[in-house]
Amino acid sequence: MTGEREGGAVAPLILCNVSVASLGLRDVITAASSAGFDGISILGRSLRRARTREGLSDSDIRALLDDNGLVLTEIEAVGDWLTPSPADQPAFMDQVLTETEYLEAGRSLGARTLVATHFGDSVDVDQAAEKFAGLCDRATEYGLDVALEAVAWATISDIGTAGEIASRAGRPNAGILVDVWHHNRGPGAGDNDILRGVPSDRILSVQLSDATATPVGPPLEDVFHRRLPGEGDLDLSGVVQVLDEGGVRAPIGVEVLDAKILAHGPAGAGRILMDALRTTLDHARATERA
Repeated sequence: MTGEREGGAVAPLILCNVSVASLGLRDVITAASSAGFDGISILGRSLRRARTREGLSDSDIRALLDDNGLVLTEIEAVGDWLTPSPADQPAFMDQVLTETEYLEAGRSLGARTLVATHFGDSVDVDQAAEKFAGLCDRATEYGLDVALEAVAWATISDIGTAGEIASRAGRPNAGILVDVWHHNRGPGAGDNDILRGVPSDRILSVQLSDATATPVGPPLEDVFHRRLPGEGDLDLSGVVQVLDEGGVRAPIGVEVLDAKILAHGPAGAGRILMDALRTTLDHARATERA
């Protein structure tokens, strides 16, 4: 099942690992396939747990992906490419693998893209672009693109700046990840003109979730209150339409944190997430055609 667009172009539909991070990777892979997703992302934390607790080798995981007809779109996320990660950041933000381990895992698992974030003091855009270019060069040796994700409370917190850094890096494998929640809660405040300003070929991945119009506390608290697409107040249809109009064909996934969804088990959670993603995309594109 793919996200059909005008002219027959498609975007793979992805189960973002964050949505099911507490579940074992073997179950996540089979659930994603059963629900009709085209692929998944994998967190470093989930990969480490699969290796140590589930006894899965990288070749085992790749075989599971192949057997279930799934692509691995992203492995995430490397965070110390610009400066070392802050020692006092929350544990859930820790980079659990080294950069080299992420790159090696990406190659062995057949990933398309390495996701990069950064938390710490602000830096000059030119300095960030130079460092990002270096990361992209290293990733090229492993056959990976690199998508810079603008996180609402991160060093690089808006899509416009992330896109500028990717462009200034001047590397063909440099791009960004568009997370709609962070786009709305960060400095861009959901301004889709900023999104229109990013070249479509620089957008390597898209993550959808919903939220209340008013944040539930500061971003580090509010992020745990993300909702399924269609269950909040964000203009998800507007974002999808901007991406479609720009010719973006990147994988598009759903990323939420909701214990009630996980209570349905891996297969049930997969179906709920797919239904929300498909309904949101269908609504946005029906509106486009109207």
